[in-house]
Amino acid sequence: MINEYYKNVQDCNTEDFNEDLIFIKARDDLKKYIDNICKSIEIIDGIEYIGSRIESDESTIKNRSFNGVEWMSLTDSRLLQIFIKFKILKDDGSYTEIEKMLFYPKLVDNYYFLLNGNKYFPILQMVDEFSYNMGTTDVIIKSTLMPLRVMRSPLSFSDDNENNYTGYVFKTKLFKVDTNVLIYLLNKFSIVDVLRIFGVNEHELLISKPNQAIDSFTTFNLNKHTSIYVKTDKINQHLDLLATLIDLLRDENIDTINKTENFWLLKLGSCFTNNSSKFIEKAEKVLLSFSRLMDVVTQHSMRIHPHHKKDTFNLLIFIIKNFNKLVSRDNNDIRNKRLRMHEYLTYSLVNRFSNVCYRMLNKNTPLTESNRMEFFSSLSPGFIVKNLKTSELLRYNNSVNCLDLFNSSLKVTQNGPSAITNGDFRISHRKIHPSFVGVFSLVFASQSHPGETLMLTPMAKLKDTGWFFSDPDPDFQKI
Repeated sequence: MINEYYKNVQDCNTEDFNEDLIFIKARDDLKKYIDNICKSIEIIDGIEYIGSRIESDESTIKNRSFNGVEWMSLTDSRLLQIFIKFKILKDDGSYTEIEKMLFYPKLVDNYYFLLNGNKYFPILQMVDEFSYNMGTTDVIIKSTLMPLRVMRSPLSFSDDNENNYTGYVFKTKLFKVDTNVLIYLLNKFSIVDVLRIFGVNEHELLISKPNQAIDSFTTFNLNKHTSIYVKTDKINQHLDLLATLIDLLRDENIDTINKTENFWLLKLGSCFTNNSSKFIEKAEKVLLSFSRLMDVVTQHSMRIHPHHKKDTFNLLIFIIKNFNKLVSRDNNDIRNKRLRMHEYLTYSLVNRFSNVCYRMLNKNTPLTESNRMEFFSSLSPGFIVKNLKTSELLRYNNSVNCLDLFNSSLKVTQNGPSAITNGDFRISHRKIHPSFVGVFSLVFASQSHPGETLMLTPMAKLKDTGWFFSDPDPDFQKI
């Protein structure tokens, strides 16, 4: 009778495994990542990406048969062939097409790769959706090349009537140099456009030489050469922009700004070098690096309005406008996380193309056909596979099989490329966050680094490939 009772309880309370979650690795679109990586090098003049195709028929790699029966050795690697095709500008002005083939491990039984007779299983990597914060002062946006860090700090200032105000100054850090965000924006937009972008009418804020007081305006004298006049009833609405402007202009002469060609380019260069003859050259290289932060791969991973990820300048504006919301996001909440596999497995190709792009863009001489061919000249078919064999996220385990559900399919790591590194793994990451309930096992812990490796429950709901919740933040979908 007791056995019948238990059976009846189990039948009425079945635990349904989420097959979409268990087979998420098979649903991850490899071609999408390859296409995004290859499109990113179109930034080089004279290179056009045509497309890719993936060949899964392994008989085209090594065809063996005996008495009409095809076979393969247990020590053979199970591989896909990725073909990528480009159009290259030649020195005579014509174009030539080049196609390269790359091997990529084939996912067997949705669980493991077979390379040289050894079984490896890739584990899912959990990374921040696109940003994380450091306290209430820093927001860091993830990108393929380097993070974009925006910081704010309070600034107290007063007007000519000795009324006191406090606003936040926004700066960004690139190559370990803190720079006022307006210096970057003023290298793309006029001051009038910058004011308009942040909701300030050109008749509500004026920058000029110190003059007599203007009716209904409050005066902020920065020095004997420059003053800012702000519509009195608008000051509290624009305190942060005003503070950032004061920080930018407190030592500047408005006449010098207006009369000097490329003033803001020179100003940017002076932040990175003390050699005045190198200001322009240094600034152009910094702007190039700045603009490359928003590449195709990074754009694809960000669930914000397309206008905000059009380029790095638009992204910087988005961060400043949404800073309070971004800085208040919980870094450990899985609602702000996503899962990926092929994206990190193809990281070696991203890194190679990025390094070659950087060299090409920094050349002082015109690009030649041989320069463009540098992308492909030493790109061997085994490039990706060779780098994967040394990956910390490709676990070697010769006993992996299709029945080993938990170790083979449901393990998740927070370590690896563009994620948390061992040196940056804080105590907060080891805590069990309330959002883990029903998604991750609350009793599983890796022996060496508890908290870095997690185990999904097979009943967890994953509404969309890669994201725990399918709907992006509606505030980030607005222009």
